Amino acid sequence: MPALSARPAGASDTADGAAGPAVMYPNPASRLDPELHMVILEYRNAAGQITESLPSTQQIDQYRLRLAEPPEQAAQAESWG
Repeated sequence: MPALSARPAGASDTADGAAGPAVMYPNPASRLDPELHMVILEYRNAAGQITESLPSTQQIDQYRLRLAEPPEQAAQAESWG
């Protein structure tokens, strides 16, 4: 995977159709989720949209749901396997 992704900055295009300066995104980018206490890696496409994350979006949602459970319910879920 490339180290940086670029996309034309559509808002700064000139009237004659020439593209403005490219906007660069670090790829992958890492961010710390303070609620989950974990680092999340995010891969972006040339348009700057997140195309993949590690852990996945579904996994992050499951971590959040698990944090929201009362401790008794979480312990019971662990004992079920």
